[in-house]
Amino acid sequence: MAQDTKSDKKELARHFYEVMYRTRRFEEDVFEFYKRGLMPGLAHLYLGEEAIAAGVCAALKDTDYIGSTHRGHGHLVARGADTRRMMAEILGKATGYSKGKGGSMHIMAMDKGILGANGIVGGEMPIALGAAYASKYRKSGEVTVCFFGDGSTNEGLFHETLNMAAAWDLPIVFVIENNYFGISVDIRKVTKESQLSKRAVGYGIPGVTIDGNDVFKVYDEAVKAVNLARSGKGPSLIECQTYRWQGHHVGDPATYRAESEFKGWKERDPLLNLEKTKLIPQADIDAIRKKIDAETAEAAKFAEESPYPEIAEAYNENSSTGDAIMQKQVMYRDAICQALDEEMARDDRVFMIGEDVGLIGGNFKTSVGLLEKYGDLRMKDSPISEAGIVGLGVGAAIVGLRPVVELMFADFIMVAMDQIANQAAKICYMSGGQNHVPMVIRTPLGGGRSSAAQHSQSLHAWVAHIPGLKVAVPSTGGEAKGLLKTAIRDENPVVFFEHKMLYTVKFDDVADASEDVCIPFGKARTVSEGSDITVVTTSIMTVKTEKAVRELRKDGISVDHIDLRTIVPMDTEAVVKSVAKTGRLLVVDEGHTSFGISGEIMARVMPEVFYQLEAPMQRLGTADTPLPFSPALEMPLIPDEKAIAAKIREMV
Repeated sequence: MAQDTKSDKKELARHFYEVMYRTRRFEEDVFEFYKRGLMPGLAHLYLGEEAIAAGVCAALKDTDYIGSTHRGHGHLVARGADTRRMMAEILGKATGYSKGKGGSMHIMAMDKGILGANGIVGGEMPIALGAAYASKYRKSGEVTVCFFGDGSTNEGLFHETLNMAAAWDLPIVFVIENNYFGISVDIRKVTKESQLSKRAVGYGIPGVTIDGNDVFKVYDEAVKAVNLARSGKGPSLIECQTYRWQGHHVGDPATYRAESEFKGWKERDPLLNLEKTKLIPQADIDAIRKKIDAETAEAAKFAEESPYPEIAEAYNENSSTGDAIMQKQVMYRDAICQALDEEMARDDRVFMIGEDVGLIGGNFKTSVGLLEKYGDLRMKDSPISEAGIVGLGVGAAIVGLRPVVELMFADFIMVAMDQIANQAAKICYMSGGQNHVPMVIRTPLGGGRSSAAQHSQSLHAWVAHIPGLKVAVPSTGGEAKGLLKTAIRDENPVVFFEHKMLYTVKFDDVADASEDVCIPFGKARTVSEGSDITVVTTSIMTVKTEKAVRELRKDGISVDHIDLRTIVPMDTEAVVKSVAKTGRLLVVDEGHTSFGISGEIMARVMPEVFYQLEAPMQRLGTADTPLPFSPALEMPLIPDEKAIAAKIREMV
């Protein structure tokens, strides 16, 4: 919107007043629903902060993106979201934006460029970064605005996100809504420099602090920052000083704040500030209020009368396609590189980001040659910022790209767990199916290299426990290639575990590029057929068990060997069918024995085969102790061919 003339400014003032008053009335109705006991959970109101969303969003195009917060109602209203569907979502109704799955803190409206409000402090920052990366990647011209509170500036993601945005000149504007309190803690008591915009200096980007209750000041600074971003000159940081009129949430009495301070800020009401400019005649103000009062009453009525969702809405479905073919001998790591190469050639939305993935071709040489072939934007070497790059992948996936994020070791998943478990896994669900997250997180797992306790863990059971994620554990080069191609084409986030001790092993089941083989998820492979015992394996334990089975065959022991290939989804049917035939089950998995995948498999199988069992089901895994450095200590803790063969002999 322009404001070059006096008439333009009056038109702009009218727009601002409508947005701010609509936000004010909406939030007041939310509070009323809470007091009446009709709102499940809690809401974090935007009362007193309306000028920030109104001013910033007026500087944007309809095609631009917004990363929002748990206090995000004002952002949605300012973008023109349907207040009826917003209110319905807050009440948990089927007609809400996310069909009742997201609620107040997670309203998403992709038709308005809202990537999603976020219940995790700072959680939206790398997601917004990903949307900005996608804009630069596609040269499509969108700018992303990332709103966040003062408390987020002390999160590690603040640094990771601003650092990458600045280093890569991404088209993003960071807006701090500084209302001075992170829940009950005064930011001025936990931060040495309370002018938060000064942090921009450390990233070499513009930073400014303004009165966040003056909508014209907010708008003017937003226009400058958005124009800078859209022209390719990178990010800016705007600190908007403001004050929330309510506590942290609707049930918070906010007794931690000084009454005098609260009164002072309330006198600086954004709506009153605008009224004092006399740019809008009183008759027009009255007309605006009357119109919006009727709108919000209709939104409240619509929400209250809307039905709750049926229980079936609580469940979602996933899918994948393809099958496998046998070919020449290829190293496991080269099979992975082939899959990446073929998918990047097939689909220009596919890109890869991670530490050292480009220039040196990956720590385990799984992406050698791809930087030269596809360039820096598609093979992006990142800083050491695991949470940041996973979040970037989430944001890029939401807006249409297909990122492959590499974490150098599976142990580092824990550093990025919030973005994996609370963002990637849940966004599709919480958005009611609006936002899919087609991304892959690749990472090597397992011991055997004397890497000690922090670089040797098998954490596939951790992520398998999180609904919304698919989990692949390929055992051969052919599986690694075929499953990775399927993962990249999937509409859901996939965590792809590659065993580091398999990278240089050669396999003869790797399909040629012309075959375009995609192995289906949830379809186990029968490695060998037998009648004495069923052995179910994952990852490298499949290779070790194959060797054990060959030796056992010499002694007349017949093993029905099943390689799961994926654990989410899991081919339980294949295991049940085999155990019903053999009457015995051994599960071999490199994860720690307790609380792992093996116990889950047995729990699924037991009710189906109880009367066919000839012996108790058993499991074999890594001992329940951190893996030590010395090979003399480490190797005995991990099952090998001899241990597997001995356990099978014991059971038959």
